[in-house]
Amino acid sequence: EKLLLLCRFEWPEGIEGPGDVDNSALVVLTDQFNDLREQQKHDMEQREEARRELEARVRGSQSDVNQNSEDELEGLSDDALRNKVVSIGKVLLACQVMALPPMTWERSFDRPEETRAINRVGFLFLAYEVRFWYWELTEMLRKLLMTSLLVFVYDGEPAQIAGGMVITFVCIVATLSLQPFVTGGLNSLQAFSLSAQFLTLFIGLMTMVQDSRADDESY
Repeated sequence: EKLLLLCRFEWPEGIEGPGDVDNSALVVLTDQFNDLREQQKHDMEQREEARRELEARVRGSQSDVNQNSEDELEGLSDDALRNKVVSIGKVLLACQVMALPPMTWERSFDRPEETRAINRVGFLFLAYEVRFWYWELTEMLRKLLMTSLLVFVYDGEPAQIAGGMVITFVCIVATLSLQPFVTGGLNSLQAFSLSAQFLTLFIGLMTMVQDSRADDESY
């Protein structure tokens, strides 16, 4: 009766009350609604069951993978395990999934050899990261090439300065790509210093070429 009152404001002609209304259509609609609700409930139960089966299957596959990985790792030696961990870490660092701070040198009672090395020759490598402990040797090699070797190569010619420019440019690229120093400020300072040296050599090369042209024209 309430449903009929909501749907109709007035009773149609010839109908005096709800008892005279044909409710067969309403019964059919009610049955269809109940069937649809049961169907939706059944579909939801099937989807939930499929989701639980998929989760169980995924957990099973993960456990198998983990078990195989554990078995594989147990058969590796210490060096092979270390290399595998390092290779995985490099991939994660390249993908920017993992970030590690640069390792620095420190004096510690737990590392007497490192402390002894710092006390004796720490001035040679304290400015660099641990993995670039040898970088001072590359700096000494660069200075040796710039101050000694170039003296005997194309003495007094533009090619001599061009060789110095090539050496300086290679060092700039290496510094910017590897970042060997422990702080960004030191890396920037080294890059600026090498850039100033490269610019100085370039100006010297241009001046030498101009002077040589002036001499040729005077003759």
